[in-house]
Amino acid sequence: MLTVQALVEQPFEAGVYYPRESFDVLNNPYTGWVAWARDVPKKALGEPYAQSHSMVYAGISWRELEPVKGEFDWAGIEEKYQFAYWASLGKKINLRIVMDTPTSDPAHKDIPDWLYDELVEAAGSADGAGKWYDSSEIGAGFAPNYNLPVLLEAHERMIGALAARYDEDPRIAYVQIGSLGHWGEFHNYPEPLSGKFPNVAVSDRYVQHYLDGFKHKLLGMRKPFPIAAASGLGLFNDVFGDKGSTESWLSWIRDGWSDIGLYIEPGESAAEAQAASKMPDFWKTSFSGGEFTSGNPLLSLADGSIVESLREARLSHTSWLGPSAPADYEVGKGGITQDIQENMDTFRKTIGYRYVLNAVKHDGEAAAGDQIEVKTQWTNKGVAPFYYDWPVAVALADADGRVVASSVTKASGVDIRGWLPGDYEATLPLDIPTGLASGEYRVLVGILDPDTGKPGIKLAIEGDRGDDWSALDTIRIAGTAVPTSPPGSPQPTPAADEVQQVASLPAPAGGKSTVAIAAGKTEVRVPADAAFGLGESLVFADGGFSLELHPGVLKQLAALRAAGGWQGGELYVVRRPGVEAAAKTLSAASTATAVYRQAGDAYELELGVRSAAGVKKPLHQFDEGLKLTLKLAEGADRALAGIYAMPGVGVPDYVGGEAKGDVVTATVNHFSVYAVLVFDRIYDDVPAGHWAAGGIKSLSAKHIVQGVGNNRFEPLRAVTRAEFATMLVQAAGLAATADAPAFPDIPAEAYYAFAVRAAAALGILRGRDDGRFGPSDPITRQEAAVMLLRAYEAAHPGEAVPASTLDGSAFVEAGQIAPWAEQAALFAIDRGLLNGLPGVGLAPAGIVSRAQAAAMLARWLSI
Repeated sequence: MLTVQALVEQPFEAGVYYPRESFDVLNNPYTGWVAWARDVPKKALGEPYAQSHSMVYAGISWRELEPVKGEFDWAGIEEKYQFAYWASLGKKINLRIVMDTPTSDPAHKDIPDWLYDELVEAAGSADGAGKWYDSSEIGAGFAPNYNLPVLLEAHERMIGALAARYDEDPRIAYVQIGSLGHWGEFHNYPEPLSGKFPNVAVSDRYVQHYLDGFKHKLLGMRKPFPIAAASGLGLFNDVFGDKGSTESWLSWIRDGWSDIGLYIEPGESAAEAQAASKMPDFWKTSFSGGEFTSGNPLLSLADGSIVESLREARLSHTSWLGPSAPADYEVGKGGITQDIQENMDTFRKTIGYRYVLNAVKHDGEAAAGDQIEVKTQWTNKGVAPFYYDWPVAVALADADGRVVASSVTKASGVDIRGWLPGDYEATLPLDIPTGLASGEYRVLVGILDPDTGKPGIKLAIEGDRGDDWSALDTIRIAGTAVPTSPPGSPQPTPAADEVQQVASLPAPAGGKSTVAIAAGKTEVRVPADAAFGLGESLVFADGGFSLELHPGVLKQLAALRAAGGWQGGELYVVRRPGVEAAAKTLSAASTATAVYRQAGDAYELELGVRSAAGVKKPLHQFDEGLKLTLKLAEGADRALAGIYAMPGVGVPDYVGGEAKGDVVTATVNHFSVYAVLVFDRIYDDVPAGHWAAGGIKSLSAKHIVQGVGNNRFEPLRAVTRAEFATMLVQAAGLAATADAPAFPDIPAEAYYAFAVRAAAALGILRGRDDGRFGPSDPITRQEAAVMLLRAYEAAHPGEAVPASTLDGSAFVEAGQIAPWAEQAALFAIDRGLLNGLPGVGLAPAGIVSRAQAAAMLARWLSI
C-alpha cells in the first residue's frame, strides 16, 4: 500500500488566479485526425465521422480537375469532395493533387485524356509518354514521363489555376505538394516497373509551381529536399507507426535525404545535396503531418504499439495524421475497445499544440476608460506550435455572460507562432470601454481566428464557455467618471431660449404623463417632486422623437437627488443634435461589404437632476431601460434600420430597433449619441438573387447573425440547437430568469447559456429524453418549428393560435412529420416559416442551414 510521506504545497501568490487544467481531448483547428473528405462506399455522403476531427483530406486527380483542357470542374470537385458539407461542420480541407494513384485497374490513368494525347505527341510514342505498370507490390496505373516539357508547362498552368481558386479560401487548411510519384508521395516503386523518378532539377520545377502560386497557405512535402529546406516547407510522414520506416524519415530530417545522390545531375556532389536537404527544425515554422502506416491505424494504436506511436509523435513533432486515421473508429464496432479509445485520446492530447493557461494576474478594480495589464503564464504541453498568426485577446463579460464587444483587446505584441513546447509569459492589454456600466465583470481570454474575429482555439483549462472564450476571474469596474463642479456651484446654463421650463406635469393618460417638447428647445426641466411622485411613466416627445422614463428610472433619479442632500429641484432632459458626432463615426466605420448609412435623426442625450442652485447631476446608467423612439428618413429600408450608439471612435454599437411606420424604437440603458442607421451587410457567397438574401440581410442588420470570416456567410453550414436558441432569443428580445430549468450539458459560462436559460424558462425549448439539451447537435427543421411556435405563444400570452386549414395527419402518416411536431409544423407552414425544399419536399427531419435559419427568423419577426 502506498503511504503519504510528505505534502508539497503548490506555490500560491495572493491576487493571482490559477485556472484549473482540463485533460479533455480538444478538437482544435489544424491539428488532430484528418478524415477522408469522401470515402464512398465505406461511408455515405453527408455522414459525419465518429471521432472528432478538424480536417479532411481531398486527394484530387488531375483527370477529374481538368477533364477538358482549360476547363476546370471546380463545381464537380467541390461537390464530390463535399466542400460545402465539411465547411458547414467547421472542418477544413487538406488538398493534394495526384497524377498517379495505383489501383487494381491496369487500364486507368489519373491524368486527363487530352494531356495523355499531348504527352504521346510530344514524346513521339506511347512509351515515351510514360510508363504503364502492373505490379504485385504497388498495383497498376500510368506514371507519366515527368521530364517532358509539355507536362511541366501544363502543370504550371494547372497549379496556377488551383492557387487562384484556393490560396485565400478559408475552407482550405494546408496544401500537400503531391503531383509527383505514386499517390503524390515523391517515389515510383519499383522503378524498373514504374519508371524512374525524376531528378531533383526537374522535381524542383514542379515544387516551384506551388511556391509561385500559393502565398497564403502552408505547403508541405513527403521528403526533405533542398528546395523544401530553403523554402521553409512542412513535411509529412506517410508511414507513421512503422518504427523502421519512421526512423529512416527522421534520419532524413536530421542528416538529409540519404538517397538524394541517385537523383542529382552528373557532376553534382551527393554529399552537398544531402547536406542541403537537412531540416531538423522544420517543425518550428511549418507543419509535421502524415498518416498511419499500411492503411490500418489500429496497428499503431493498440496497447502493444501506442508507446512507440507516442515516441514517434514527440520526435517528429506531429500536428496531424490522415487520411489513414481512426476518424471512423467507434467503440464496440470493428474490434474497437474502450482501451483503444483511451489510447486514441492520449495520442490526440499529445500531438499538435495544447495551450494551458497556468496563472493570471491583474488589478482587482478599474475604471471605465482605463487600460490595464493582464499578466499571464502559459505552457504549450503539445509537441508543436500553432503555425498561423492568430492574436491572443482578452475581454469582459457582463453578469449575463454576454461579451462586451468593445472590450475585446488584442495583444499585438504576442505571437503564438513562437510558442514551441514549453513555458511562456505574456502581458496582455485590456481596454475598459468608456461608458461601461459599473459592476462586476468576468475576464475572458481567447485566441482569435482572423477569418471570423472570434476565438477559435480551445484552451486546456476549465471555464470554456462553448464559444472558445475561456472564463477567468472577475474584475470590479467603476463606471465612467463624470467631471463635477465644487459643491453648490451652478453648472453652465444653456441660453434661456433653449430651455423649456415646465411648471406642472400633464395629467397621465394610459399610464403615462407626456410632456410635449416645444420647438427649438434643447433642454426640458420639470419639477422633481412631481416627477418622482408620479408613480407612472414620464414621456418627453415631439414629432417623431419620444423618450419614455419608466418608474424604475424615476426612482433612480430620486436616489441621485437624495445622495446630493437636495430638496426640490428639477428633473431635466437634454437633447442636442448629434449629426456631427454621428458623421465622425460613420466616416470610419463603413467598408465595401459592411455599409452604414444615416437614415434618420441623431441626438446626443442627457438625463439627470438639477438642484435649486443650478447644480446638475447626470444619470449615466439606467437599471430599467428607457424607451427611445427616433424618426426614420423617408425612403429608408425599414428591414435594415436600427438605432445605434455612436461612440465617435470605432464602429456604431447596435442597440436595437423595431421599425413601424416612420419611426424606429429601441430600449437604451445608458446615454450617448444615438442615431437611426441602416446597415447593409454584403457577403461574397450570398448573391443578390439568393433565395434567402433578404432574410440574411435583415438579420445581419439586426446583428442576430454574422459572417464567418473572409466575407463569407456560408449559407449551407448546419446550425446547432444552441446557435438557433441564441438567434431566437436575440430576435425575440427575451430575458433569462433565475428559475429557468438547468441542463447538465450547458456550462454556466457558455456563451449560449443565457439564451438557453431564457428560452427554457418560457418553455420555448426543452431537453432530450435523457435530460440533456444537446447544444452541439444540429437542429432539425421540425425542432426549429416547435421552438418558433412556442416563442410566438410566449410573445402573445393568452392568444389562441389560429387552427391550420391543412391536414397534419397526412404528413404524420406519411412519416414526414413526427407526431410531437405536427401542430408546430402546420403553424410554420401556414405562416411561410417552413417551405418545401427542391427535390425533397418538406424534409422536417432535415438539418437547418444558416440560410434557412435566417429566413425562418426574418419571417417570424414579421408575423
